[in-house]
Amino acid sequence: MTAPSVAIIGGGLSGLASALFVRDDRRFGEVAIFEGTSAVGGVIRSHVEDGFLFEEGAESMSRVRPAAVALCNRLGVPLMPARISPSATQVVIDGKLVALPSGLEIMAASSYWPLVASPLLKWADRWDEAQGEAAADPVPSDVTARLSQLFAAPVGGMGAVVDALQEELTDVSIRTDAPVSLLRPEDGKWLVGAAGIVPSHYDAVIVALPVPAAAVLSAQVDPGLAAELGEVRSHSVVSVNVAWRREDVPEHLHECPGFLVPEREGKLISYCAFSSSAWRGRSDSAHITLRVLARGDGSLLALPDEELFGAIWAELQDLLGITAEPRLRHLVRHPWALPDFDIQHAPRLGRIEDRLVRLRGLALGGSLWRGPGMSNVIESATRAVRKITGDLEPWPDPV
Repeated sequence: MTAPSVAIIGGGLSGLASALFVRDDRRFGEVAIFEGTSAVGGVIRSHVEDGFLFEEGAESMSRVRPAAVALCNRLGVPLMPARISPSATQVVIDGKLVALPSGLEIMAASSYWPLVASPLLKWADRWDEAQGEAAADPVPSDVTARLSQLFAAPVGGMGAVVDALQEELTDVSIRTDAPVSLLRPEDGKWLVGAAGIVPSHYDAVIVALPVPAAAVLSAQVDPGLAAELGEVRSHSVVSVNVAWRREDVPEHLHECPGFLVPEREGKLISYCAFSSSAWRGRSDSAHITLRVLARGDGSLLALPDEELFGAIWAELQDLLGITAEPRLRHLVRHPWALPDFDIQHAPRLGRIEDRLVRLRGLALGGSLWRGPGMSNVIESATRAVRKITGDLEPWPDPV
C-alpha cells in the first residue's frame, strides 16, 4: 500500500516546519510544498548590506516557549542570547515617550514582532495619565542577566533557520512561484492545483497561509469555514531597518531598547527596537541601527516606497529627535501578516476546529491559532501534522 502523500500550501516557517515533521514521520510518503512567491520563508528573512544584518520579520525567539529553540537545536543552528539594555523600554502616550513601569522591562528584549497586533498594545490605550507620568526604575543588573537568557536569535540572523530547513528538506518537492488556486475533495483525496502545475491528488493537505489567503482558498471546500476565517482581522506590516552613524544619534539613545506605540496614538509606527543595543554582530561600534514596524490596512501597502518611508521618518524624527539622514535604510512589506485576536477569537477558533473535524485530511497551520511568534507557528505546524495523522490512521507499517 502506498504511503499517504501530503501537500503543504504555503512555504513560510509553519509550512517548512510542517514538511519537516511530516518527512520525519516514516508513515508518510510524498511531501510537496507550494509557495506562491519566488522564495520560501515568509516573513522570516535576514538582509545583509555593507556589513549590517537587518531582520525583515521576527528578530528573536523566546526560550519560555521552546519550540523555536528546539527546532534550531534539531537543525544545528547556533543561537546567541539577547543583550538586555539597562534602560527602560518606553511607550508613546499622548505623543511623548514614557518609560514602561517596573515589571514590564522584559519587553526590552527586542522581541516585539508578536506584540504588534496583540492586546498589550491595547493595554497601553487604557493606561491613565497618572501611570503614564511615572518613570520606571532601571532594570537591576541581576534581572538583566536573567532576562537575557529568555530571548535568543540565530548567530547568522533569523534567515539561518530557513536556510537550514531548506538544506534539510532536500527530499521534499518545493515549488515556488506556484500559488494554489484549486483545492477540493475528490474521490477520497484532495485535488490541488497551482499556477503552471498540473493538478494532483494528495491524501492530506496542510494550509499554512496568512489568514485572509486561507479564507479565500477554503471557500472552495467549506463556505462556513471560509466565513469564520474571514472574520479574523489582519494587519499588513511594513518593516524598516535604519542605520545611523553613532555621532548623529543623541547620546541618551545609544543604549535605548526601543518603544511601543498603542493604536490610539494614530501613528504608522507600532514599535521601534534598537537592534544594535540588543544583538551582537548586527552592526558595528560606529553605528546605531534600529528596526521599525508600521501597521495598517491595504492603503499602507499602496504607498510608494519614498512616500511611505518619508511618513515613518517624520514620526521617528518627532519621537526621537534624530535629524540626520540615515546612512542606510531597508524597507519591506508584509501583506496581511499579523492576525488581530479580538475577544471573539477563542470561540471562533472552537467553531473553526469543529468544521475541520469534518474535513478529513485537511489541517490549518500558520499564525491563526496562537499568533505570529516563531514558537507559535512551529507549534501550529505540530498541531496540523497531528491532525492529518489522526485523520489518516490506521496505516500499515512501512515496508
